[in-house]
Amino acid sequence: MLRDGLVYYVTVPVKKAGAYQLRISLRDTATKRIGSASQFIDVPDIKKNRLALSGLVLSGTSVGTPAPASSPRENQINEGMDQGSADNSPAVRHFKAGILLDYGFVIYNAKISKGDNHPRLTTQVRLFHGSTLVFSGKENPYNNNNSPDLQRLTAGGEIQLGTNLVSGDYVLQVIVNDLNADEKHRTVTQWMDFEIVP
Repeated sequence: MLRDGLVYYVTVPVKKAGAYQLRISLRDTATKRIGSASQFIDVPDIKKNRLALSGLVLSGTSVGTPAPASSPRENQINEGMDQGSADNSPAVRHFKAGILLDYGFVIYNAKISKGDNHPRLTTQVRLFHGSTLVFSGKENPYNNNNSPDLQRLTAGGEIQLGTNLVSGDYVLQVIVNDLNADEKHRTVTQWMDFEIVP
């Protein structure tokens, strides 16, 4: 049961790659109040057969909360709820300092090595508060875990937000490098904003 509000999921088909702005408004029938929200979305053009990333999905999990037996931690980003809190969901993205921040995304069109038929990718995350870099993770090799579709690789991880982080707006950036690609198309990045609340 949600303590803080309701989360609605809407599926909107997109026919062409490009930049979009999704807007939504709601009206409370009891109070007649209207609320609205918007989000910019960049749909990658995967038909060019170049390295590309999906958008990032972020959710929060309290430290010490066990992952459900039927759902490993990396799949919790799809569930988007931590102990029933809408704030920790991908829709709201209001997190408290010290929480575990789960992130997930899809890597498209990684080049495959001719020798072993595997991609050679590295991933890195960075955290910004405004224009200030507050955390830079290590560049780690990507493990595809024998994915059946090498053109659509799921990726993700988690970082713990420091308890000393001040409240405000933050951005999580993901950087992916394809060591098999030519230098011009080797690196792609994606980001998602969120807020740390008191």
